[in-house]
Amino acid sequence: MKRNLFAITLLVLSMLLQVACNQDSDLKRNEPSTKSINRLTALYPSATDVTWRVKGQYDIASFKLPASATRQAGTSQGDNEIDMEAWFVSQDGSWRMSKESEMDFDQLPEAVQKAFKQSIYAEWKVDDVVCLEREGAETLYVIEVEQGNQEMHLFYSVDGILVRTETDLDDDYDYEGQIVGSVPSFVQKFLQKTYPNARIIEIDEEDGMIEVEILDGRIQRKILFQQDGTWVSTCTEDILLSELPEAVLTAFKNSEYANYTIDDIEHFITPNKEFYRFELELKGAEDIKIDITLAGEISIAPSKDQDNHNGSKSYNLPDAVRQIIESKYPGAQIKDVDYKNGLLEVEIMHEGREKEVYFTDSSVWSYTSWELSKQEVPAAVLDALTKAYPNDVIDDDIHFVETPQGQYYAFELERGNDIEVFITPAGEIVDSPIPGIKL
Repeated sequence: MKRNLFAITLLVLSMLLQVACNQDSDLKRNEPSTKSINRLTALYPSATDVTWRVKGQYDIASFKLPASATRQAGTSQGDNEIDMEAWFVSQDGSWRMSKESEMDFDQLPEAVQKAFKQSIYAEWKVDDVVCLEREGAETLYVIEVEQGNQEMHLFYSVDGILVRTETDLDDDYDYEGQIVGSVPSFVQKFLQKTYPNARIIEIDEEDGMIEVEILDGRIQRKILFQQDGTWVSTCTEDILLSELPEAVLTAFKNSEYANYTIDDIEHFITPNKEFYRFELELKGAEDIKIDITLAGEISIAPSKDQDNHNGSKSYNLPDAVRQIIESKYPGAQIKDVDYKNGLLEVEIMHEGREKEVYFTDSSVWSYTSWELSKQEVPAAVLDALTKAYPNDVIDDDIHFVETPQGQYYAFELERGNDIEVFITPAGEIVDSPIPGIKL
């Protein structure tokens, strides 16, 4: 009887182990989901020679289509089968991107062919031609060219606008970075109101901000949002002198910088102001950036200078920024200047600590933060945190945050998705005083 019970126990343990292995195998899946397979069949019913691979959240199908098959963006006119690849989100089978490769150059839209033949790359050897159809974004045609040891990927819109160039991409580059997918609702609303005919080229997340690159007609613009959907700025690059307002051009010609060479001009619109940023060069002098408003007012754009002769660095900062720093943090030494989360970041050394002071584009102080050790946090604050989150692990990265509204202790708690908790010196847990920004 004992032997039978022992055997049954082993059998049960074996079955449980098998289930656990199967679950682990599911986590490390190597087969496409049924939803992805069904979506492929619905989109491309004539697909043949289908093979699948899995990459992260995506199921990727490689297959062939008859040359006469109608695709989402039109009909191929080639004589042979079409080499295709389609990307689907495994969880729900939603389509994200299709790639047609090894196209003939003469299969490109006429506007793309014409633009390439008139470009500086016209004499380069065309190595491959790719079409990228993407959910939520403009279809792109990519011409891979090479000359000697140089390789370039040229990204064109359907109407022949060269929207991007990339150099030295890996041979196994699969264009995953070109996937846009679902467009945030706040982006859709902003574009509908401000640029109703916009075509989305790219949506990217960097330094806690969301950057949306669009084509507005034939003009490329980059629009920056905070994570909560707050619009930060719109930038249009490569502005020509002939496109400048008269007051801006006159201000530049009458300024002390008139003998500088203009390297680039950008047009910025923010919630507070509109201006043109000039990147200037002069032999024997340091490069400089200046901002000129529509009224012709000139200011130095915040930027780093080169080392001074004594080995230290100086920085071009608006007078208002310097005055605020000197008032709030007397004796502070400026260590670095950068942009983060759509704000001007000034790193200072004050009272033996490194602190980051943030300003809006109109030189208004937004907040200041610096790191603390756990031993520096008041007991009332730690008690409040422990009571509210008894089972969470406190990350060692603790910040003290000053804002115009008050002072706070900021904690990062380790979870599946890390969260930030803000507590006042009195021990009150509050919503983030800097919404949309991660410390």
